[in-house]
Amino acid sequence: MSFARQMLVMSALSLVFLSVCQVARAVDCDKYASDAVAADKFNWDNRCGFRGDAWSADYEGHKMWCIGAPPQDAQRESDIRGRMIWACQNLENDCLAYSEVAVAQQWANKNRHGYNRQPCEGDAWNDDQAAHERWCLRVSPEQRRNETSKRGKQLNDGGCHVTF
Repeated sequence: MSFARQMLVMSALSLVFLSVCQVARAVDCDKYASDAVAADKFNWDNRCGFRGDAWSADYEGHKMWCIGAPPQDAQRESDIRGRMIWACQNLENDCLAYSEVAVAQQWANKNRHGYNRQPCEGDAWNDDQAAHERWCLRVSPEQRRNETSKRGKQLNDGGCHVTF
């Protein structure tokens, strides 16, 4: 086989390989997007209060981000979102989980942007994970869920507002 013909065959095989990889990546990104939308629904339904680009019901947005992102970035985002959902699911019985959710809610509180909004303040709104964990150890599971839901409701409803 001539060198030119070998190069043509190699080029064709490379294109086939790339096409197969792209299809596989698109399938992975369909799962990524489905999982992200399901996590966002859980977030809202359970008033976890997570915010940011990773928390949205926009399936196509998640899929397009995944397709354009390096696979390790998509995996990292998925892992982080999974950990936060786990924490919200377990906060009643695990004070470390409770404190992770509380700190994530405070991050969302400080980093939201909106018209006429001011960050919520008070003991429940702080970055001190150890303080949240200490509080958690002193209260009932019901109080943990209620406090998380209260913060989540404030975040989901637009948070604390400035009134004029």
